[in-house]
Amino acid sequence: MNILTVREALKAGSPQSAERQLAKIANDHGDDTLALLVADLTPGEVASFLEEGDYSKPSEVTQFLTTEQFMEALTRFGAKWGKINKNDGRELLLRLKEDVATFILPTLLHREDHLFIKAMLDNTLGEDIIVALPLYETGYLDFLREFDSGMAQKGTWQELYAVIQEMDPKIFKSLRKHVYELSDHQADEDEEQDEDADRKTEGVKFLRRTLQRLSDQASKHAEASSGVEETEDVFRGI
Repeated sequence: MNILTVREALKAGSPQSAERQLAKIANDHGDDTLALLVADLTPGEVASFLEEGDYSKPSEVTQFLTTEQFMEALTRFGAKWGKINKNDGRELLLRLKEDVATFILPTLLHREDHLFIKAMLDNTLGEDIIVALPLYETGYLDFLREFDSGMAQKGTWQELYAVIQEMDPKIFKSLRKHVYELSDHQADEDEEQDEDADRKTEGVKFLRRTLQRLSDQASKHAEASSGVEETEDVFRGI
């Protein structure tokens, strides 16, 4: 079993099957073999695996990805969204934000070297995504205001912020300040607010812009690769 069978499973639209094959490779041949295979995965293939993982069971590729592979996979995320309308309200944006969180958090939090977190913080869009994660989550302002890393919920933005605080307290304070600046205390607490007014709050506008930029990046990559895939030998490798 090699990368060809893994790619065939992905092309057939079955990342779950491909994930099982990776697990078998790791079990039969060890981590070194799996690491070599993961190194040959394309960003799109990496994205397919990460979309299948979750915090309780991250993808087999997680521990072997390079920073470049992870960041390139992130730029492919959001291709299915299309154009995010300026009239789209908070509810839809929060669903899309949850998709992003599900995609990135298992990998960010299960990598003990924190290289991917550092890479996101060094990237303008990556940092904005981290800022966006807490927005409008239940009790997010109170949690940040009275921050206690020991109370952070595992597998969520709270754990990510706790890790960042331990990594670099100065960066943590900067991120928290940014979230504060985007929050509208009255709007956050007023459940009866007008829906049109909700769309115009700074937090919602920031969230919409961030998600749209992620979608735009994915669209550009899709356009660039659409002609290449027909001629490139995608079955190269081990």
